[in-house]
Amino acid sequence: MASSSVDEVQQMNVNERQSQPIESSRSTKQSRKGKVTSEVWVVYYEILYCRVIPNVFTYNVLIHCLCKGGSLKSALDLLSIVEFDTVSYNTLIWGFCKEGLVKQVVGVLSKMIKKGVEIDSFTLNVLIKGFCRVGLLGNAELMMDQFVKVGIDRDIVKVNCV
Repeated sequence: MASSSVDEVQQMNVNERQSQPIESSRSTKQSRKGKVTSEVWVVYYEILYCRVIPNVFTYNVLIHCLCKGGSLKSALDLLSIVEFDTVSYNTLIWGFCKEGLVKQVVGVLSKMIKKGVEIDSFTLNVLIKGFCRVGLLGNAELMMDQFVKVGIDRDIVKVNCV
């Protein structure tokens, strides 16, 4: 008798799954983005609840998770909480470029410069790749020329991107 009840419940679950419409790729991505964002914030608040003071490495991991999940606004919110280093900004720039939002990267880059955070070769590589990805080759070349003027040399990665 118990096994027939289990069979009925299993059959109901199968019928439920079959009747649910398949989500589009976009809604699945948005759902994942929301889930990642909430999970990162849960981890962050658990760290604080345990009275652990997060260091820049911890914040970089959190920013990377948010950017990888496409939650750029949340990453920017986290950036406004504490001061970050080059890796933090590079990760944020990478996140914007990954989403094709290279025009917004200019604002992040300008904030980086204003705060005196060092710009390195990785920063430039990510920017150039981001501009190239969206078809703004002229901007990529201009960016490379500007950085050469301030002492960041062209390397094989930058040249290959353009």
